[in-house]
Amino acid sequence: MPAYSPDLNAIETSWGKVKTILRAAQTRTHDALLAAIAKTLGWSPPKMPKVGEPPVAIVQIMTR
Repeated sequence: MPAYSPDLNAIETSWGKVKTILRAAQTRTHDALLAAIAKTLGWSPPKMPKVGEPPVAIVQIMTR
Protein backbone atom coordinates (compact mmCIF):
# COMPACT_ATOMS: atom_id res chain seq x y z
CA MET A 1 0.00 0.00 0.00
CA PRO A 2 1.34 3.46 -0.83
CA ALA A 3 2.47 5.71 1.99
CA TYR A 4 -0.50 7.99 1.34
CA SER A 5 -3.59 6.76 -0.42
CA PRO A 6 -6.56 9.16 -0.10
CA ASP A 7 -8.92 6.58 -1.64
CA LEU A 8 -8.28 4.28 1.32
CA ASN A 9 -8.28 6.95 4.03
CA ALA A 10 -11.62 7.13 5.86
CA ILE A 11 -11.17 10.78 6.89
CA GLU A 12 -10.57 11.82 3.26
CA THR A 13 -13.80 10.06 2.27
CA SER A 14 -15.67 11.82 5.07
CA TRP A 15 -14.32 15.26 4.13
CA GLY A 16 -15.28 14.56 0.53
CA LYS A 17 -18.89 14.01 1.62
CA VAL A 18 -18.82 17.20 3.72
CA LYS A 19 -17.50 19.25 0.77
CA THR A 20 -20.15 17.80 -1.55
CA ILE A 21 -22.94 18.76 0.87
CA LEU A 22 -21.51 22.27 1.36
CA ARG A 23 -21.25 22.86 -2.39
CA ALA A 24 -24.88 21.78 -2.79
CA ALA A 25 -25.92 24.30 -0.08
CA GLN A 26 -24.73 27.15 -2.36
CA THR A 27 -24.31 29.63 0.48
CA ARG A 28 -23.66 33.25 -0.45
CA THR A 29 -22.73 34.82 2.89
CA HIS A 30 -20.20 34.04 5.59
CA ASP A 31 -22.93 33.50 8.20
CA ALA A 32 -24.83 31.14 5.89
CA LEU A 33 -21.63 29.19 5.25
CA LEU A 34 -20.94 28.84 8.98
CA ALA A 35 -24.51 27.64 9.57
CA ALA A 36 -24.18 25.10 6.73
CA ILE A 37 -20.86 23.85 8.14
CA ALA A 38 -22.37 23.40 11.61
CA LYS A 39 -25.36 21.56 10.16
CA THR A 40 -23.18 19.37 7.91
CA LEU A 41 -20.74 18.37 10.65
CA GLY A 42 -23.66 17.27 12.82
CA TRP A 43 -25.03 15.08 10.04
CA SER A 44 -24.12 11.50 9.29
CA PRO A 45 -26.05 9.09 7.11
CA PRO A 46 -27.48 6.01 8.83
CA LYS A 47 -25.40 3.66 6.69
CA MET A 48 -22.08 5.46 7.16
CA PRO A 49 -19.43 2.84 7.99
CA LYS A 50 -18.30 2.72 11.59
CA VAL A 51 -14.67 3.51 12.34
CA GLY A 52 -13.81 -0.17 12.81
CA GLU A 53 -15.35 -1.26 9.51
CA PRO A 54 -12.98 -1.02 6.54
CA PRO A 55 -14.42 0.55 3.42
CA VAL A 56 -15.21 -1.85 0.59
CA ALA A 57 -12.25 -0.54 -1.42
CA ILE A 58 -9.81 -1.63 1.29
CA VAL A 59 -11.34 -5.10 1.52
CA GLN A 60 -11.19 -5.48 -2.26
CA ILE A 61 -7.53 -4.48 -2.35
CA MET A 62 -6.62 -6.77 0.53
CA THR A 63 -8.25 -9.77 -1.13
CA ARG A 64 -6.45 -9.38 -4.47
